[in-house]
Amino acid sequence: MPHEDEVQQQFSGRVGIYDRRSAWIMDPGLLAAMVAVYRGNAQARLLDVCCGTGAVGGAFAGRVRRRVGVDLTRAMLDEASKRVDEVHQADVRALPFDDANFDVVVSRQAMHFFDDPSVPIREMGRVLRPGGQLILGQRVPYGEADAAWMSELNFLKQPNLRTFILESHLLEGMAKAGIENVTVTDYLLWEDMQDWVASPEVPVPNRAKILDHCRNAPASVTAVHPIEVEGDRIRCRWRWMVATGLKA
Repeated sequence: MPHEDEVQQQFSGRVGIYDRRSAWIMDPGLLAAMVAVYRGNAQARLLDVCCGTGAVGGAFAGRVRRRVGVDLTRAMLDEASKRVDEVHQADVRALPFDDANFDVVVSRQAMHFFDDPSVPIREMGRVLRPGGQLILGQRVPYGEADAAWMSELNFLKQPNLRTFILESHLLEGMAKAGIENVTVTDYLLWEDMQDWVASPEVPVPNRAKILDHCRNAPASVTAVHPIEVEGDRIRCRWRWMVATGLKA
Protein backbone atom coordinates (compact mmCIF):
# COMPACT_ATOMS: atom_id res chain seq x y z
CA MET A 1 0.00 0.00 0.00
CA PRO A 2 1.41 3.47 -0.85
CA HIS A 3 2.53 5.40 2.21
CA GLU A 4 0.00 8.18 1.64
CA ASP A 5 -2.81 5.60 1.66
CA GLU A 6 -1.44 4.09 4.88
CA VAL A 7 -1.51 7.51 6.55
CA GLN A 8 -5.06 8.21 5.40
CA GLN A 9 -6.20 4.79 6.59
CA GLN A 10 -4.52 5.28 9.97
CA PHE A 11 -6.07 8.67 10.66
CA SER A 12 -9.47 7.84 9.22
CA GLY A 13 -9.62 4.96 11.69
CA ARG A 14 -8.70 7.21 14.62
CA VAL A 15 -10.84 10.26 13.91
CA GLY A 16 -13.61 9.39 16.39
CA ILE A 17 -11.20 9.01 19.31
CA TYR A 18 -8.28 11.14 18.14
CA ASP A 19 -8.69 14.13 20.45
CA ARG A 20 -8.75 12.00 23.60
CA ARG A 21 -6.28 9.28 22.57
CA SER A 22 -3.14 11.03 23.85
CA ALA A 23 -2.74 13.79 26.41
CA TRP A 24 -0.71 16.01 24.09
CA ILE A 25 -3.39 16.40 21.41
CA MET A 26 -5.67 18.73 23.36
CA ASP A 27 -3.28 19.66 26.18
CA PRO A 28 -4.05 23.34 26.89
CA GLY A 29 -0.48 24.08 27.92
CA LEU A 30 1.00 22.78 24.67
CA LEU A 31 -1.57 24.64 22.58
CA ALA A 32 -0.89 27.77 24.61
CA ALA A 33 2.86 27.35 24.07
CA MET A 34 2.33 27.43 20.30
CA VAL A 35 0.04 30.45 20.48
CA ALA A 36 2.35 32.27 22.91
CA VAL A 37 5.18 32.56 20.37
CA TYR A 38 2.92 34.22 17.77
CA ARG A 39 4.24 37.68 16.86
CA GLY A 40 1.58 38.82 14.40
CA ASN A 41 -1.69 40.71 14.67
CA ALA A 42 -5.40 39.96 14.60
CA GLN A 43 -5.68 40.65 10.85
CA ALA A 44 -3.40 37.76 9.89
CA ARG A 45 -4.29 34.83 7.65
CA LEU A 46 -3.15 31.52 9.20
CA LEU A 47 -2.51 28.11 7.65
CA ASP A 48 -2.55 24.99 9.85
CA VAL A 49 -0.56 22.30 7.97
CA CYS A 50 -1.36 18.63 8.67
CA CYS A 51 -4.12 20.08 10.79
CA GLY A 52 -5.76 16.83 11.92
CA THR A 53 -8.87 17.76 13.88
CA GLY A 54 -7.88 21.43 13.85
CA ALA A 55 -6.75 21.72 17.47
CA VAL A 56 -3.83 24.05 16.75
CA GLY A 57 -5.66 26.25 14.28
CA GLY A 58 -8.59 26.36 16.66
CA ALA A 59 -6.34 27.59 19.46
CA PHE A 60 -5.70 30.78 17.44
CA ALA A 61 -9.36 31.84 17.63
CA GLY A 62 -9.46 35.59 18.21
CA ARG A 63 -5.73 35.93 17.49
CA VAL A 64 -5.94 35.95 13.69
CA ARG A 65 -8.54 36.98 11.09
CA ARG A 66 -8.86 33.68 9.19
CA ARG A 67 -7.72 30.13 9.92
CA VAL A 68 -7.24 27.64 7.06
CA GLY A 69 -6.56 23.95 7.64
CA VAL A 70 -4.96 21.49 5.21
CA ASP A 71 -4.61 17.73 5.69
CA LEU A 72 -4.31 14.53 3.67
CA THR A 73 -7.26 12.83 5.39
CA ARG A 74 -10.83 13.83 4.57
CA ALA A 75 -12.28 12.44 7.82
CA MET A 76 -9.90 14.60 9.85
CA LEU A 77 -10.86 17.68 7.84
CA ASP A 78 -14.53 17.07 8.58
CA GLU A 79 -13.67 17.46 12.27
CA ALA A 80 -11.26 20.34 11.68
CA SER A 81 -13.99 22.30 9.88
CA LYS A 82 -15.67 22.70 13.28
CA ARG A 83 -12.62 24.58 14.61
CA VAL A 84 -11.20 26.51 11.67
CA ASP A 85 -12.77 28.70 8.97
CA GLU A 86 -11.79 26.76 5.85
CA VAL A 87 -10.29 23.34 5.04
CA HIS A 88 -8.50 21.80 2.04
CA GLN A 89 -7.52 18.19 1.33
CA ALA A 90 -4.02 18.04 -0.12
CA ASP A 91 -0.53 16.57 0.08
CA VAL A 92 1.38 19.16 2.09
CA ARG A 93 4.45 18.67 -0.10
CA ALA A 94 2.46 20.48 -2.81
CA LEU A 95 0.19 22.95 -1.06
CA PRO A 96 -2.70 24.24 -3.20
CA PHE A 97 -1.96 27.89 -2.50
CA ASP A 98 -0.09 30.69 -4.24
CA ASP A 99 3.28 31.94 -3.04
CA ALA A 100 3.25 34.39 -0.13
CA ASN A 101 -0.43 33.66 0.65
CA PHE A 102 -0.32 33.49 4.47
CA ASP A 103 0.93 35.64 7.33
CA VAL A 104 1.55 32.69 9.66
CA VAL A 105 1.90 28.95 9.08
CA VAL A 106 1.69 26.44 11.93
CA SER A 107 2.20 22.67 12.08
CA ARG A 108 2.43 20.23 14.97
CA GLN A 109 3.67 16.62 15.19
CA ALA A 110 3.63 15.76 11.48
CA MET A 111 7.15 15.92 10.12
CA HIS A 112 7.91 12.29 11.05
CA PHE A 113 5.65 11.10 8.23
CA PHE A 114 8.10 12.38 5.58
CA ASP A 115 11.32 10.87 4.27
CA ASP A 116 12.77 14.37 4.06
CA PRO A 117 11.09 16.78 6.51
CA SER A 118 12.71 19.75 4.79
CA VAL A 119 10.40 19.24 1.78
CA PRO A 120 7.12 20.10 3.56
CA ILE A 121 8.91 22.79 5.59
CA ARG A 122 10.14 24.45 2.38
CA GLU A 123 6.59 24.30 1.05
CA MET A 124 5.35 26.02 4.19
CA GLY A 125 7.97 28.69 3.62
CA ARG A 126 6.82 29.12 0.02
CA VAL A 127 3.26 30.04 0.99
CA LEU A 128 4.45 32.44 3.72
CA ARG A 129 4.68 36.11 2.83
CA PRO A 130 8.06 37.80 3.39
CA GLY A 131 8.23 38.62 7.07
CA GLY A 132 5.59 35.99 7.85
CA GLN A 133 5.99 33.59 10.76
CA LEU A 134 6.44 29.81 10.80
CA ILE A 135 5.63 27.90 14.01
CA LEU A 136 6.49 24.19 14.31
CA GLY A 137 5.77 21.91 17.25
CA GLN A 138 7.27 18.42 17.52
CA ARG A 139 8.01 15.81 20.17
CA VAL A 140 11.79 15.30 20.15
CA PRO A 141 14.47 13.70 22.34
CA TYR A 142 16.04 15.62 25.19
CA GLY A 143 19.41 14.96 23.55
CA GLU A 144 21.77 12.27 22.35
CA ALA A 145 21.29 10.19 25.50
CA ASP A 146 17.66 9.31 24.79
CA ALA A 147 17.56 9.66 20.98
CA ALA A 148 18.09 6.00 20.02
CA TRP A 149 15.76 4.84 22.81
CA MET A 150 13.01 7.21 21.65
CA SER A 151 13.50 6.25 18.02
CA GLU A 152 12.84 2.60 18.83
CA LEU A 153 9.80 3.60 20.90
CA ASN A 154 8.33 5.68 18.06
CA PHE A 155 8.71 2.99 15.42
CA LEU A 156 7.15 0.39 17.72
CA LYS A 157 4.12 2.65 18.06
CA GLN A 158 3.81 3.64 14.39
CA PRO A 159 5.69 1.36 12.01
CA ASN A 160 4.68 3.52 9.03
CA LEU A 161 6.74 6.51 10.23
CA ARG A 162 9.38 7.68 7.82
CA THR A 163 11.78 9.72 9.98
CA PHE A 164 12.55 9.91 13.65
CA ILE A 165 12.58 13.66 14.15
CA LEU A 166 15.43 15.39 15.93
CA GLU A 167 15.68 19.07 16.78
CA SER A 168 18.24 19.39 14.00
CA HIS A 169 15.74 18.21 11.37
CA LEU A 170 13.44 21.12 12.11
CA LEU A 171 16.18 23.72 12.38
CA GLU A 172 17.84 22.61 9.14
CA GLY A 173 14.49 22.51 7.36
CA MET A 174 13.64 26.01 8.53
CA ALA A 175 17.00 27.31 7.35
CA LYS A 176 16.46 25.77 3.89
CA ALA A 177 13.03 27.41 3.79
CA GLY A 178 14.55 30.85 4.39
CA ILE A 179 13.26 31.14 7.95
CA GLU A 180 15.45 33.41 10.07
CA ASN A 181 15.73 34.56 13.70
CA VAL A 182 14.62 31.11 14.87
CA THR A 183 13.93 30.57 18.55
CA VAL A 184 13.14 27.31 20.36
CA THR A 185 10.89 26.92 23.40
CA ASP A 186 10.50 23.64 25.28
CA TYR A 187 7.24 22.41 26.79
CA LEU A 188 7.39 19.32 29.02
CA LEU A 189 4.32 17.08 29.19
CA TRP A 190 3.64 13.86 31.10
CA GLU A 191 1.98 11.09 29.06
CA ASP A 192 0.28 7.99 30.45
CA MET A 193 1.87 5.23 28.42
CA GLN A 194 -0.96 2.71 28.85
CA ASP A 195 -3.28 5.24 27.22
CA TRP A 196 -0.65 6.13 24.62
CA VAL A 197 -0.33 2.55 23.35
CA ALA A 198 -4.08 1.80 23.37
CA SER A 199 -4.58 3.33 19.94
CA PRO A 200 -5.64 1.66 16.67
CA GLU A 201 -2.40 2.35 14.83
CA VAL A 202 -0.28 0.49 17.40
CA PRO A 203 0.21 -3.19 16.43
CA VAL A 204 -1.18 -5.26 19.30
CA PRO A 205 2.07 -7.27 19.77
CA ASN A 206 3.97 -3.98 20.10
CA ARG A 207 1.91 -2.63 22.99
CA ALA A 208 3.59 -4.78 25.63
CA LYS A 209 6.96 -4.17 23.95
CA ILE A 210 6.49 -0.40 24.31
CA LEU A 211 5.63 -0.66 27.98
CA ASP A 212 8.62 -2.95 28.61
CA HIS A 213 10.80 -0.52 26.66
CA CYS A 214 9.80 2.21 29.11
CA ARG A 215 9.93 0.02 32.21
CA ASN A 216 13.45 -1.18 31.33
CA ALA A 217 14.90 2.10 30.06
CA PRO A 218 18.62 2.29 30.90
CA ALA A 219 19.90 4.73 33.47
CA SER A 220 21.55 6.79 30.74
CA VAL A 221 18.07 7.46 29.33
CA THR A 222 16.25 8.09 32.60
CA ALA A 223 18.98 10.52 33.63
CA VAL A 224 17.65 12.96 31.00
CA HIS A 225 14.20 11.61 30.14
CA PRO A 226 11.92 11.29 33.21
CA ILE A 227 9.97 8.02 33.44
CA GLU A 228 7.72 7.12 36.36
CA VAL A 229 6.69 3.52 37.12
CA GLU A 230 4.06 3.08 39.80
CA GLY A 231 2.72 -0.45 39.93
CA ASP A 232 1.20 -1.21 36.54
CA ARG A 233 1.15 2.45 35.45
CA ILE A 234 3.95 4.07 33.49
CA ARG A 235 4.35 7.74 32.62
CA CYS A 236 6.91 9.43 30.37
CA ARG A 237 7.61 13.13 30.30
CA TRP A 238 7.93 14.19 26.68
CA ARG A 239 9.98 17.09 25.49
CA TRP A 240 7.95 19.17 23.04
CA MET A 241 9.93 21.62 20.93
CA VAL A 242 8.20 24.76 19.64
CA ALA A 243 10.39 26.40 16.99
CA THR A 244 9.50 29.67 15.32
CA GLY A 245 11.05 32.20 13.00
CA LEU A 246 10.32 34.73 10.27
CA LYS A 247 10.60 34.37 6.50
CA ALA A 248 13.41 36.50 5.11
